[in-house]
Amino acid sequence: MKLELTVGNQLPPVIEGISWTTERRGKPAKLTFTVVRDKDSDFTEGSIVKLTVNDAEIFYGYIFRQSCDKDKHINITAYDQTRYLLNKDTYIYTNKTASDVIQMIADDYRIQLGTIEKTSYNIKERIEDNKTLFDIIYSALDLELTNNKKMFVLYDDFGKLTLKALDDMRLDLLIDGESGENFSYSSSIDDQT
Repeated sequence: MKLELTVGNQLPPVIEGISWTTERRGKPAKLTFTVVRDKDSDFTEGSIVKLTVNDAEIFYGYIFRQSCDKDKHINITAYDQTRYLLNKDTYIYTNKTASDVIQMIADDYRIQLGTIEKTSYNIKERIEDNKTLFDIIYSALDLELTNNKKMFVLYDDFGKLTLKALDDMRLDLLIDGESGENFSYSSSIDDQT
């Protein structure tokens, strides 16, 4: 397996495992790792972080947090650009589809767009007051699902916000006990209680 982690324009030595976390809805992808700071290290909060595995583009984001210890080990937390969709704002709009709403927010917040598949349900009028951008987008996508029975998936595709119909993302692939690798799953009723 060929794994390449780039921070800024450098390939820093990673001393602990890389953790990549994604959730299906409403949270940005997160990448955490620890590197050794040396005299050539030149990155700060806001620096671009890229992760590729076997030349497949996995993560593109920005350093949001870093901490250093006495051994010059730097713990880094990076998020993809959907982190900015946690910002709150107020939007009043008329005659827009969910894909129009995504385009509007991306223009206002200078979010890079990839493929945005067209949704078709026309939202006549909507007031979203002091809501996260994620909530505003998902409200529009929920209206698409309720009215047209079509589910869409919003995600960051290596630095480009992407919207695809779930039906278009299916693969002719069967994962079973023979072909699958190890995974872990947990659930809880303790969160947000």
